[in-house]
Amino acid sequence: MLTQALPSQRKAPQMSDKQDNLQTMIDEQRVGEYEIKPWSLAKIQQLLPVLRVAVETFKEHNVKLEAIDTPEGVLNLITLIMPILPSILSISIGITEEEALEMQADLVSVSLLVIIKQNLSYLKNLMGPLLETIQSLTAV
Repeated sequence: MLTQALPSQRKAPQMSDKQDNLQTMIDEQRVGEYEIKPWSLAKIQQLLPVLRVAVETFKEHNVKLEAIDTPEGVLNLITLIMPILPSILSISIGITEEEALEMQADLVSVSLLVIIKQNLSYLKNLMGPLLETIQSLTAV
């Protein structure tokens, strides 16, 4: 008689060293001298007040989601987040705000893109509905 192992008896597949190293490479990225990792819960807790400022700024300037898909929209977005950018970099990378302010512009750009890429699903889940709500409330 053939029997199948019950779910509780089955062994979970083990991650090979290659898979583990690949996951680490996806999760962490080195930009210049900085190792950038996806946000932990602790980093998200630190970032929430900063992100709240970003949402209020977007609301104040009536930022539309579709505008972010254009070069002008991206430039406007960067202009709006510039005052909080040192805080975002500081918390995300684990450096002081003073160190963030001293970073070269090209290093800031690449670091910000990596931070966004690593945390895109969180940002979409947080910012997307908020921006849509703001957009619907401000629509005339």
